[in-house]
Amino acid sequence: MAAAILERMGALRIQNLRGKLALGLLSSHNVLPQSHIHTSGSLDISRRWEKKNKIVYPPQLPGEPRRPAEIYHCRRQIKYSKDKMWYLAKLIRGMSIDQALAQLEFSDKKGAQIIKELSRPQGEAST
Repeated sequence: MAAAILERMGALRIQNLRGKLALGLLSSHNVLPQSHIHTSGSLDISRRWEKKNKIVYPPQLPGEPRRPAEIYHCRRQIKYSKDKMWYLAKLIRGMSIDQALAQLEFSDKKGAQIIKELSRPQGEAST
């Protein structure tokens, strides 16, 4: 009788271990949750930059200082640290495009090359 009870307890223990093993293999920590999948909805935020190009300012009055030209451009999926890019952006902030390109010529950073590509007119960038 005692042997039958021990045998039954052993069988239950094995079934319990099988159940835990199956749950461990099928648990959610082994499968990527849906919330971490990249969707295109999150890219809509960066498209706000492109809308800034469509702003039309009123004509300037005679005698007013000339308003500098503004062009907003965004490039996605750059394989470079945003923190490293920030230092380069701070370096050329407020400069004209020609001055900024001249400064970036002397920088040996990878980000400087990326910014120079983006700052060239579209006709020159393809050649």
